[in-house]
Amino acid sequence: VATALSALSLGAEQRTESTIHRALYYDLISNPDIHGTYKELLAAVTAPEKNFKSASRIIFERKLRIKSSFVTPLEKSYGTRPRILTGNPRLDLQEVNNWVQAQMKGKIARSTQEIPSGVSILLLGVAHFKGQWVTKFDSRKTSLQDFHLDEERTVRVPMMSDPKAILRYGLDSDLNCK
Repeated sequence: VATALSALSLGAEQRTESTIHRALYYDLISNPDIHGTYKELLAAVTAPEKNFKSASRIIFERKLRIKSSFVTPLEKSYGTRPRILTGNPRLDLQEVNNWVQAQMKGKIARSTQEIPSGVSILLLGVAHFKGQWVTKFDSRKTSLQDFHLDEERTVRVPMMSDPKAILRYGLDSDLNCK
């Protein structure tokens, strides 16, 4: 989401750009080349050896005019071009899902069920990460356990556990999670 918002700020008018920059904490950064730096960051985190793939796209409704001064920097810094909705919900949905599937090389087959009506700007962001554990879990210690989707819904999923494993984790009191 941050990548799509950062990209969107390239074409925003001053007040909107300022709002986006505050939301992304860019107002605290002294680097005048935010988008060039973001390009370098994206290249570093999506390098092949990182096993991380990320992509963003901005889709506009037909009525909005896209400034030509927005397109070139968007391509240069974020490697994407803006798209225009056709106005046909079925075709637009198909394009979104096809784009996601292509970006994620089929790992995500269908990302969304519908495009909400009345959308002016649609920000798409997809990511896939496949990490390798330094210390691998013993797959024989996998068992079905409760996973809490929210306070009311729970599903049983295969989970690995190892009481002897030393795992680091973070706590966030604002989000009440670890």
